[in-house]
Amino acid sequence: MNAARLIWFFFVLAAVAYGPVRAGDTPIPTDIGVTMTATPSSDLRTGQVIDIALTVTNFGPLPADNLVLSSSWYYNEFDVTYIDAVACYQFGGAIGEGEFHPIYVLFWFIAGIPNTGMQPLGVGETRTCHFQLTLREAAPAVTPFTFGVSGIFVDVNANNDSANVYLNRTIPSVPAVDGVGLALLVALVCVVGVVALHKSSNST
Repeated sequence: MNAARLIWFFFVLAAVAYGPVRAGDTPIPTDIGVTMTATPSSDLRTGQVIDIALTVTNFGPLPADNLVLSSSWYYNEFDVTYIDAVACYQFGGAIGEGEFHPIYVLFWFIAGIPNTGMQPLGVGETRTCHFQLTLREAAPAVTPFTFGVSGIFVDVNANNDSANVYLNRTIPSVPAVDGVGLALLVALVCVVGVVALHKSSNST
């Protein structure tokens, strides 16, 4: 990684970390739209692979030559298992320190990195990045995941700058105890109690 790319890496890492505080420092004079799909997104189980399709579109009126998308923070809910290196050029991750766990974030450089030869995102142009997530055991029942224009940027229409998916995990339920099973359980507890009481009385 040359010096220019290294500077951009730390620039975006800072933007991800402090975006909510310093939102809108760099204007984008066009309307950037972001969409995202997750397949599948329900009845998920540990180890399941989820295909993510992330799409960015320039709705105009000008080309975008300074643009980075970033994800919401996540901890240990999933692993990134595959990246389309051609379509997802300069796609990568960054790590920060949370209170209890490391914080991870993904970012996708669309245009504007010095000395890379990347072309601006033209008016009407759409680019799509496909990657996969593998659900981990630590994932809760519902895991929200967001991808959008990085917090340091602002465009002429902020209403479509990000997209969300919700990953719904199937949590194994505890088998219900029927009437017969409950009666046997009560009887077992009573037997254990009687034996313990008998041993206690004999010891005295």
